[in-house]
Amino acid sequence: MFKRALPLTLALTVNATAAPITIKHDLGTTTLPGIPKRIVVIQEETAELLAVLGVKPVGFASTRVSNAKLGQPLTALTTPAAKQIGTPIYVRTHDQPSQEVILALKPDLILMNAGDDGSNSLYPALSKIAPTIAFDFSEGRTGWRKALTETARVFNKTTLANRYLVTYDTRVQTLRAQLASTFNGSNRTALLYMYQATDLMALGQRFSFSRALSALGMTLVMPSGLDSDRVFHVLSSEVLPTLKTDRIVLLRLTHNGQPLARNNLDVLMARTGAKITTYLLDPQEPSSGPITDLKRVEALANLLR
Repeated sequence: MFKRALPLTLALTVNATAAPITIKHDLGTTTLPGIPKRIVVIQEETAELLAVLGVKPVGFASTRVSNAKLGQPLTALTTPAAKQIGTPIYVRTHDQPSQEVILALKPDLILMNAGDDGSNSLYPALSKIAPTIAFDFSEGRTGWRKALTETARVFNKTTLANRYLVTYDTRVQTLRAQLASTFNGSNRTALLYMYQATDLMALGQRFSFSRALSALGMTLVMPSGLDSDRVFHVLSSEVLPTLKTDRIVLLRLTHNGQPLARNNLDVLMARTGAKITTYLLDPQEPSSGPITDLKRVEALANLLR
């Protein structure tokens, strides 16, 4: 009986996984005939969705990777999900991907960002090459969560995605509880970004990194008179001293692994009297993502303890 039933069971399994699936995303609705095997990702953010699910892309578009050669494997990735991403073929930048190289890869899915960076205009052309799905990671406070669960449906890996979300939430809650005594009510925090030695930004609530501060129990503050709902404000040397905060989390850009050298901006920040915690920002680090965001809360918790 078992031997006669086994072929039928296998057939049902194959049919179930090969059934068409329709995904509603931020730029439309896309139907795939089955589970895709050859995926091209546009930007690091979408690559992290695949990394969580254990799927390696065959092609990768990025503006953050320097010295990459079109049509060649990417071997110098430093993004937090680099190990899981592997060595996909470089298909040029996210806003000008090479359709010729993408076509040569014969993708059966293209996964891209949707947002205000201008890449939305690429969606019609990419959709003609292969079924294309796009997610806006900046939408609301949920960020990548919806994108992860919907992408998991594509690969029949919903259980894996849900397990990751539980692990992520549990870890964040644990770290938040551990930091409560460290903050002891003094949780006002300014998020500043030093992207070159002469310029400093104050980052607002809509900036993706700000979610990590909020998740750990910090309250974001800005210099007097600046709108915290803005993504960022470039700070002048006159405005910076007006900052009233318990601490500064400073995102300090690195180049080839080395942070920007100390400069006059460090002197001005010290004059605020706030405790300064420095987070070294790799230029390949995505704006947000399931792996990147977990790395951030872990790193911040270690720095703040």
